[in-house]
Amino acid sequence: MAKLSMALFCALITTPTLSLAGGFSEHGSNNNPTIGTSSRPDDHAPISVMGDHMHRAGEFMISVRHMRMEMSGNKNGTRTLDDNSVLAIANTNGGMFTNLRAVPQKMTMTMTMLGAMYAPSNEVTLMLGTSYRANKMTARSYNMMGNLNGAFTTKSEGFGDTTLSALIKITDTLHTGIGVSLPTGSIKKSDVILTPMNTRLKARLPYAMQLGSGTYDLKPSLTYNNKSDKMSFGFQIGGIFRLEDNRQAYTRGDEQYAKFWGARPLSQNISLSGLISASHADSISGKDAAINTPIQSAQASFYGGDRVQLSIGVNWIGSKGLLSGHRLGLEISQPIYENLNGPQMSLETQIMIGYQNAF
Repeated sequence: MAKLSMALFCALITTPTLSLAGGFSEHGSNNNPTIGTSSRPDDHAPISVMGDHMHRAGEFMISVRHMRMEMSGNKNGTRTLDDNSVLAIANTNGGMFTNLRAVPQKMTMTMTMLGAMYAPSNEVTLMLGTSYRANKMTARSYNMMGNLNGAFTTKSEGFGDTTLSALIKITDTLHTGIGVSLPTGSIKKSDVILTPMNTRLKARLPYAMQLGSGTYDLKPSLTYNNKSDKMSFGFQIGGIFRLEDNRQAYTRGDEQYAKFWGARPLSQNISLSGLISASHADSISGKDAAINTPIQSAQASFYGGDRVQLSIGVNWIGSKGLLSGHRLGLEISQPIYENLNGPQMSLETQIMIGYQNAF
């Protein structure tokens, strides 16, 4: 999948743009790509990029995005681990089990993101975003002798954190963003696990299965957008900075990211996009005393690391009648590099589909 994504990305950059029947409208070919309303299919960044554009005074935009992310297997740093290698790692939560006794096999996370934007002026656009999440993890439980007890599955579901942001214009192609994440997602989700003693027990789920951070988080960003007659391109750098410990006495790690993208129109309504993103996350500091099971995802120090992902997208915009201005985007992402503060599960394919409409 990674090789196919790389080939498609190279083709996107090198393939000549197809002739556009009828050409673009005057507004669609203007030199102010930070303004949201336009008729070019590549005026917005790929659908996974948030806060990529601004709006004209008095304009609204609503958006819905749905993402599915899968993880499987385990890594420590860049090295792949089998179950026996994970079971040889010390259990930092203490208790009667000196080593880890459960090994995650697969995790699926789906998230539906709801967003709204409003521009009180041409220089400022306000944003509101929240999400509904569903997590599912399958793991294997082993006894103290290292023999398999069996597999078990845990789930968590509910609303995540809520973000309030402002995008502020610097130039026609550059804007900054400042956001605050509010701790509306639960950090106390529990489910039934299969213990090393081969018994069933309801326990608080690991950090990765919780729905929010439990903290107020600062979310700054800087975004550049530009375009020519044949393509558009841009970048965004940003981060998430935790402002405090949460009520369970831990803090998720700070995060930083950089995203670079380009897009080519194939027609008046359709464009292809490619994106490379790099991210770094620190491990969790502190500890929730109730998250104490002997599984790697319950160890606060086994979080964070570095990832590079490659994404390919298809974008469509309606140009006539009732469909005019409505946008759809599809993006498929694949990791091409991981260096994890492991052991952790390895990221696999991520798919996002989204809808946007400005009015």
